[in-house]
Amino acid sequence: MNGKGCSSLAYSGVNQVEDESGTPERIGTVTPQKAPDRNRLDHILPRGYLEGFTIPSKEGRLWVFNIEQRRWFESSPGRVAATHSYYDYSEGSNPDATADEAFAEFENNFPTLRRDLVACNFVGWTKHRDFLVRYSQMLRARSDLFREEVLKEARNATFLKVDEVLETRPSATKPGRGGMSCKVFRLRSAKRTSLVQKP
Repeated sequence: MNGKGCSSLAYSGVNQVEDESGTPERIGTVTPQKAPDRNRLDHILPRGYLEGFTIPSKEGRLWVFNIEQRRWFESSPGRVAATHSYYDYSEGSNPDATADEAFAEFENNFPTLRRDLVACNFVGWTKHRDFLVRYSQMLRARSDLFREEVLKEARNATFLKVDEVLETRPSATKPGRGGMSCKVFRLRSAKRTSLVQKP
């Protein structure tokens, strides 16, 4: 606690190390994971975020407005802003991280940080700017709009495959036996085959 009754606003960063300059740097390994059970109730907005909107006189309760029915009702963070199967992976897939693992740092640390920042009237919030920016990006990535945009981009993407390397030349920057660079190659896409010359 400091002199104003505020905690030090510390949170435990997951997968963080400091580089030579003392700047936190995220690290992690990519290990295929078993996709979680299917058809779960998945939260689009994290419960720890929703807890910030709870009614002070009724701990753990919040008011929710149903847009379609145009009415207010009282609920708990565990029962709103969630839908079944939102983070389900395709059958047989091996994701490098499940949604639970990808969001764990934010889910675990935000509620404590939020309470501490509110208690301190947000004094010292800039010390946590990196975490808060990453947290807001995580909220964005959990939205329907983000999902629609990513799917639209994926549908319009052109995937290319190098069919054949036609010419190699010695590399000017990596001379020696292993210093060959590919300069002309044939690419194949679903639409056409083309020759590409690398400058």
